[in-house]
Amino acid sequence: MEINSKIQIIPLGGCGEVGMNMTLLNVYGQYFLIDCGTTFPDQNQIGVKVIYPSVKYLEENDIKIEAWLITHGHEDHIGGIAHFYKKFPAPIFTTAFTAKLIEYKMMDSGIDNYPLTIWNYFEPTLFSNIKVTPFPVNHSIADASGLLIETSLFRIIHTGDFRIDEHPPEKITTIESLKRVCEGKNISLLMSDSTNSFAPNTDRSERDIFDGMTKYFENTKGALIVATFSSHIWRVNTVIELCKKHNRKIFFFGKSLERNISFSLKLNLTNIPEDLFQNFENINAFPRNEICILCTGTQGEAFSGLHRIAYNNIPSFKATYEDTVIVSARVIPGNERPIDSVETQFLKIGTTFIHSKLDKEIHASGHGYSEDLKKCISTVKPKYFMPIHGSYKLLKRHLELATETNVPIENCILAENGDAVTLSEDGIEIKETVLNGRDYSLQGGIFPANSRLYKDRVDLGLCGFVCAHFNLRKNTFDLLEIPYVTSVGVNIDATSYQQSLKKLFERILFDQATRANFGVEHFRNEIRIQFRHQLEKIIGYKTVVLINFQFL
Repeated sequence: MEINSKIQIIPLGGCGEVGMNMTLLNVYGQYFLIDCGTTFPDQNQIGVKVIYPSVKYLEENDIKIEAWLITHGHEDHIGGIAHFYKKFPAPIFTTAFTAKLIEYKMMDSGIDNYPLTIWNYFEPTLFSNIKVTPFPVNHSIADASGLLIETSLFRIIHTGDFRIDEHPPEKITTIESLKRVCEGKNISLLMSDSTNSFAPNTDRSERDIFDGMTKYFENTKGALIVATFSSHIWRVNTVIELCKKHNRKIFFFGKSLERNISFSLKLNLTNIPEDLFQNFENINAFPRNEICILCTGTQGEAFSGLHRIAYNNIPSFKATYEDTVIVSARVIPGNERPIDSVETQFLKIGTTFIHSKLDKEIHASGHGYSEDLKKCISTVKPKYFMPIHGSYKLLKRHLELATETNVPIENCILAENGDAVTLSEDGIEIKETVLNGRDYSLQGGIFPANSRLYKDRVDLGLCGFVCAHFNLRKNTFDLLEIPYVTSVGVNIDATSYQQSLKKLFERILFDQATRANFGVEHFRNEIRIQFRHQLEKIIGYKTVVLINFQFL
């Protein structure tokens, strides 16, 4: 076997978790990055704004990227594009709607000179040693794509995020698309979305959401308030069609929603009749039973459109007991509490609040259920199989589905973030695990999740800090006055520690001064450790302790 007759696939994010999707592809020494997503912190990750995959492996090995291959425009696939592009500038290839979202992110980050190519479905793009053909897949965003990646020896299908919809808005089903792109080709490896691998059977069609929402458009006496993801153009179009049928004016509320609709209008993905769309400032000019507000805020985000309506934070519109709220989206794990808070506010007003757990007919998932995943596998008929995009148990369940669909267990690989998967003529295996992790975006910059800086910030936020001040004679350790203590967030009487700190200082100085490693920092650290131990006995927990020496 020649040394270059193998390729390497390294998930940097998205394998072992839901979100933050990013995969490094090494083809005979040429590197490509598929997607560059982020994820959001849970309530335990204090002070974190957004989470990025770590690219330490790429940086330490001075890896240069030949191209970015972007499957679609959700945040867990493009959220990090501006941040990562600065580190790894390379041509970006994606579809038209995704390109608009990327352009906005680049502009917002002050990046104005980057090569971005909009590719067409089923038209291959040639690189130095691979050919990549994008193909359309059904998903909860416009212009989602999978990738056929062909090398001299291997053919790989990367599905991106997908579902199977027999009546999709895109006019082509995922299965039809897979059949077309795989026709006459033996697929070496299928890398497939695992997000809903535990969900039985299949989900309803996007077309069915029209019927699911109809009863609320027919029966609501007041205004209708529909919340959906700002990038879910197909759901937006469904609401527009319902407004046309039921003679309701549509009002958009939410900056990201307004921006994404403007993109979809330019790309002819959306059509809004002039007499249907109205500016929000004019909402009081219409009877409430002729109003439909389409807004952001499905996850209870503070300052989103739905949040502001719930808390009566809009001078021109107040929700009433005759109105109905429809949240047409799933609850992302970790967001239960903010969504519950928004729901509670509406219930206090008396507004009817409908979410997808209460009425499953108002939402359809963008990810394939178990039968969809099996249908994808049986359509592609891959030699090898690798589940992607999901937590460990989701990946494992997807692997089991593959074996149920006649992929031999020895031809299936379960890789987590950092695992270097090698595909060669001899088979598929994980030969090593490279450096991997995640970076936290905090006030002041982006830092590794395991950095001391982040731990210190959490400790300060949860435990407060105590600082002991010592004024010393210059060039000696003679105390010029009694030490004093200041504290923030710790319930202590600072003056009560003055004498004990003086005795502690003198005892440690006596014990340590004759030792070979004695020095200012060593001395300071010994005082810090012992003083913190004293405090812990009194307050019941470890606080952050600082020792300040000032030589006068």
